[in-house]
Amino acid sequence: MDGLNLTIHEGQKIGIWGPNGCGKSTLTKLILGLFSPQKGSISLFGQKIRWRHHHPSIGYIGDPGYSTEQMGLPHDWTVREMLEVIQQLYPSSKADREKLIENLGLTTFLHRRVDQLSKGQRKRLMATLTFLRKPQILLLDEPLDGLDQVTSSFIMNLLTQFYQNSTNTLLLISHDLGEIDTLTDDVWAFNEQKLINSPSPQFKLSTCIQGRDNQEVELKMGIVKNRFSELLKDSLQSKESVNLTINAL
Repeated sequence: MDGLNLTIHEGQKIGIWGPNGCGKSTLTKLILGLFSPQKGSISLFGQKIRWRHHHPSIGYIGDPGYSTEQMGLPHDWTVREMLEVIQQLYPSSKADREKLIENLGLTTFLHRRVDQLSKGQRKRLMATLTFLRKPQILLLDEPLDGLDQVTSSFIMNLLTQFYQNSTNTLLLISHDLGEIDTLTDDVWAFNEQKLINSPSPQFKLSTCIQGRDNQEVELKMGIVKNRFSELLKDSLQSKESVNLTINAL
């Protein structure tokens, strides 16, 4: 990344958009403490994030390819044991907990150890732990990739309901404009590995997916993406690149 300066305050809902290979994954790993920046710093609550140290106030739904150690999960615990501990630390009603577990499809692998889960199962576990914990900061990195439509819709509905009037902070990093438009208020965009504060798109993607057939939907989505590209181009002409520092909260 060529310079980055981002300050996120309590309760903000920030979306970072960009194509594959632009630096989104690198930014995610920096925030999670999986990478250490060559210059600059990343801080949460006034303290620098340490390399290979997952901050307990961050919830994460994203790349399930990270090892259990990288994600701060005990590798030799079963899914059931993980959920029992989370219930003790973050109590919730039995009905809500069972509904969450059932809708995210954990019932078929509750007996399995965390390090034996497939990538899809691990992402479902990530989502379940996040909704049970309700972390102060939620980092979403392509959160719906690899999930079926029913599970994706359930997760999006939960995120929308919880963060609509919440003071918790949300940072969504994605190439999907629909996710960004639904969940965030402020849009940033990667362009040539620079992070630019782009004007929020003056449209709602929800109005663009009510076509009568797939062809109409694809056409309208194409118009939306072109409009977003125009906004980004205008922003690049008026803003300078930023410095390599991230100040989170």
